[in-house]
Amino acid sequence: IQRILSMSEGGFGKHIHALADVCDDEGRNALCVASSGPRSAIYEHLLFSDRYRLKIGPPEHRSKTSLVLRAQDLDEQADYCDIFDNWDIKNNGKLARQDVVANADSIGLDPELILQGSEENEIITKEDFVGICKRQFGDVPRNVAVKLIQSKDQWERECNARKKFNLDPKYVVPALSNMPSEDAIAEAVRVGGGGLDIIKEKFLGGNQPGKHAIVLVAANRNLQQIFYQEQPEIDDVRVMLKQVFEAVKHLHDRKLMHGDLKMANMVRFSIDNQLRLIDFDASARINGEEESFAGAKFSSAILPPEMIERIETEEQLEKFNKYWETGKQEDLYLYEKVKPKLYKKQ
Repeated sequence: IQRILSMSEGGFGKHIHALADVCDDEGRNALCVASSGPRSAIYEHLLFSDRYRLKIGPPEHRSKTSLVLRAQDLDEQADYCDIFDNWDIKNNGKLARQDVVANADSIGLDPELILQGSEENEIITKEDFVGICKRQFGDVPRNVAVKLIQSKDQWERECNARKKFNLDPKYVVPALSNMPSEDAIAEAVRVGGGGLDIIKEKFLGGNQPGKHAIVLVAANRNLQQIFYQEQPEIDDVRVMLKQVFEAVKHLHDRKLMHGDLKMANMVRFSIDNQLRLIDFDASARINGEEESFAGAKFSSAILPPEMIERIETEEQLEKFNKYWETGKQEDLYLYEKVKPKLYKKQ
């Protein structure tokens, strides 16, 4: 199997996604019937960073700064009974609120969702815990979104915003903490592992994705998809807007500005139909002690109003041109993005 899949021998590793799903006469695919040795050999080519089975198709999202891919997390068959037992340090078959809050982020769960599923909002039993986990994640493998970011600065901004500001998973999709190392992700991107080379060739024009990653539990739709595909009634729109405002207020209460608020960055989970924020690589501190810049990264068509300035006079235009005399050569991409747009009266 290793010889057949190896690029230096048979070279069939590039077809691994099709090969892994070939079924026998009884309808069992290759992975179902493979013993541990052949399964490991298949996984070497099938999985991205030895863990994620990427969805081979157009990316969930693509920009010049990042790429988002749908995937299944095959790291381990999550045993929620075992997870509960590890958290239950008193061995009494119950978890208190503080136990759930302290540990829920490690598996990407909103602690409030777990506690709401119990009869009392302060205590949860093992049976309730396992049931809620399976309803939110489904039976493993869980669906995740792998975000590959080009700029290390933007990746660090995203990670720091999530770590330093105590963001509530009721309003923000948490990043999963249990994931491969930075070096492992970078190597998987370099070799195009797990079908990334196919995605790159067919859908990215050969362009190399970023090597800095965060992994989130996958939502079912973003707000833009909801409006185009579901066409919600006005009462539903009011509910969704209220959720958006509550999420933004939550950030502002913690002295954090999102910096790239748009419909694609609000996503919904079917477990509670709640909208949550994603994409914090443009975030900035509000009145923070450390230096932080609003507008360090932004979407061209949806610029925050604080960042918009219309040039009205020749004097203003002269100052702008003088500012960019050297910067234009040093960062042509940024210049093309922010240069004054021509305005012609009809």
